[in-house]
Amino acid sequence: MIKSTFLKLYKNTRYYFIEKTINLFGEIEVSCIYGNVNYKAPTGYRIHLFNSNDLADIFFHRLLDSKFKKGYRYY
Repeated sequence: MIKSTFLKLYKNTRYYFIEKTINLFGEIEVSCIYGNVNYKAPTGYRIHLFNSNDLADIFFHRLLDSKFKKGYRYY
C-alpha cells in the first residue's frame, strides 16, 4: 500500500507542491500545484498518472532534483 507523499518547496515568493497518491482506479497520481505566495489561487495545477509505482517514484525524484537545481528549498 502506498501512503500519500507530499513536499512543499519554496523559492523566494514562489512555491511548488508535489503530492503522490493512489486514485480510485488504482493508478498512481503525481500532482503538482505551483504559484506565487502573494496570490490567493495557485498559478497552475498538473496531474501525471502512472500504472506502476516504480515509474511514479522515478518521475517524483527527477522532478524534485530539477526543482532543487533551480533553487527551490524544502521547509
